[in-house]
Amino acid sequence: MVGFAKQITFALIVVLIVVSCTEERQVRRAPTKAALIEYNKRLMSMDSLCITQYSDTMGLNPTPSSSGLWLTLHDEGVGEPIKKGETVSLKYTISDLLGHQFYDSEYDGMKVFPAGRGHEVAGLDEAIVGMKRNARATLLLIPDKAYGLIGDEKRIGGRIILRYDIEIVDVK
Repeated sequence: MVGFAKQITFALIVVLIVVSCTEERQVRRAPTKAALIEYNKRLMSMDSLCITQYSDTMGLNPTPSSSGLWLTLHDEGVGEPIKKGETVSLKYTISDLLGHQFYDSEYDGMKVFPAGRGHEVAGLDEAIVGMKRNARATLLLIPDKAYGLIGDEKRIGGRIILRYDIEIVDVK
């Protein structure tokens, strides 16, 4: 009986070794460029849906750009349209769609930067060029036009749709 138990144990060990050695192993592969593009399209589609629902709820009626900027102009402002490179001073609040406020010019100071030169997030930079002094607007920015996957590493987390309420105070 002891010999038979040893034979069974040995057979089971051999079977387990053979099965584990021949078992198909799953190899993790880096996603393809096409897969990443498709994933990004799905994320942008979900972001657009969130912005549409938010805008409807808040009565904003924004105009979407093909790049992912959604703009509601509350006051057109006066004077000439802002040109790329002109220095802009603006009051602002930055919040998410749930109303959590991250930054406010009242506490953090006005933003002063050259328009269209990449000194601010892409959505704000894009929106400013062509606006006028004293213009007031609400910008809704998909993450790609704001702080992306990482956030600003201070107050804003990653992959957040942002609401910018801005007023252009001065243009030089």
